[in-house]
Amino acid sequence: MFCTSCANEIPLGVAKCPNCGTAAEDLAIATDRPRASEPPINAGDSIRTQRKSPRFDALTSRYADAYKAARFIVGLGKVVKLLSIIIAVLFLIGAGGFALIVGLALLSQAEKNPMAFYTAGPVFWASILIAFWAAIIGFFGYLMGVFVSAAGQIQRATLDTAVNSSPHLTNDEKASIMSLP
Repeated sequence: MFCTSCANEIPLGVAKCPNCGTAAEDLAIATDRPRASEPPINAGDSIRTQRKSPRFDALTSRYADAYKAARFIVGLGKVVKLLSIIIAVLFLIGAGGFALIVGLALLSQAEKNPMAFYTAGPVFWASILIAFWAAIIGFFGYLMGVFVSAAGQIQRATLDTAVNSSPHLTNDEKASIMSLP
């Protein structure tokens, strides 16, 4: 049992706190040591208005900045994934367009020069090579975006652990910092 006034441990069965003299009916039974210097919390107040201590503001600011950085990293991973897909699609469109244009040009020349048709083979293989590189760029770019997003998610999980295990914050403050309802 701990005193709600001075936060010192009190032996069971005493009539008042031996340290500050608080009466027994005002003593709280708790498993955690209460913070004696905290002002009372009003149910209608937001977390920001409940605590005015500079320590809480510093913790809130530090965690808020860290969560912003984690959100940015996750967003950056999403952008990398999206850009890799767009670049791969553009390469595929370019390869198909290149093959189509050169193929049509060679076919139009085939009437005049029968050997022009046989030069289409390198164009075909060049188009296949471009399509292959498009798939490689798309796959590895997307994979890199997944890794960047995972790094942001790991940072979020680490922050959640740090906030949840902080002895300086109440459960409501922890939920507020982690943006939980």
